[in-house]
Amino acid sequence: MKKIAIGIQDFKKLITDNYYYIDKTKIIYNLLISNNYYFLSRPRRFGKSLTLSMIKYLYMGEKELFKNTYIYDKRNFEETNPVVYISFASYNKFKDVEKFIKYNLNIYIEDKIYKIEDFVDEIDLGYLVKEIYEKTGKQVVVLIDEYDKVILTHLQDRKKAEYYREFFGAFYSGIKDADQYIKMFFLTGLTKILKMNIFSSLNNLQDISYDPFVYDIMGYTWEDIEKNFEEEIKEIAEQEGKEEKEIKDKIKLYYNGYNFGNSEDTIFNPWNINNLILKRNFQFYWSDTGIPSAIVDYIKEKNIDVVELVERINT
Repeated sequence: MKKIAIGIQDFKKLITDNYYYIDKTKIIYNLLISNNYYFLSRPRRFGKSLTLSMIKYLYMGEKELFKNTYIYDKRNFEETNPVVYISFASYNKFKDVEKFIKYNLNIYIEDKIYKIEDFVDEIDLGYLVKEIYEKTGKQVVVLIDEYDKVILTHLQDRKKAEYYREFFGAFYSGIKDADQYIKMFFLTGLTKILKMNIFSSLNNLQDISYDPFVYDIMGYTWEDIEKNFEEEIKEIAEQEGKEEKEIKDKIKLYYNGYNFGNSEDTIFNPWNINNLILKRNFQFYWSDTGIPSAIVDYIKEKNIDVVELVERINT
């Protein structure tokens, strides 16, 4: 019996500890064989970290993790690449950014993990990639999760936000001259901050956030839910003394509404669905944990009338 995962961001833990996983590797496979610079924005609790973790293990050659997935017999797992991985998801305003990067940025080469100071003396991503390539002879995979977290955290302090915008501009600037050393570059975040240096420097950074071919790379389609959680839906119906159709309609009423480029098929947030299946109780799970506090604080500080804003957008 598969377990339901709540908040697990490491793909290896998900598979080895026998948690439920709905296969998204066909979409990942198509990304790997086409353009190699990507940006993807999604709300919190949607699976960005898990997706990057999966890509990391693919390039590390961990074939057995993918045994029951689409990609298992499609990819040559013997061909591995060094992986630079960092997630800013755990950053908060009390942390020093440079120390955070030095502590949290990991470099995976075969079965060993290195830190940034093992290769370079300064925090420069382009320089780091070049050094790794020269020492390994292999192109480097760069995976950056929640790239915008630092700036969003300091959204109320304009001076600090501007400082960190410039800081990260310098951090990413070397990437534009490191193309020959890069196998894949994948950036995720909540938003696309257009004034960030990376978006002006990397003209080959493909924004796939609303690409219809990858609209369901994260989250569940209705077909996913019906196919994989049929027994659980039956149990919830019995628990509430209702017909299955009533429960399905209630799931749609509570949790439907995300659209990322496919007008005919909306996406359900996995945090909501997994919590529903695990707890057998209808609640607005995502809204309790997924709304960025920085945005809420900004709305409060500026006294923004959200209702008026929504009405203006809809007219």
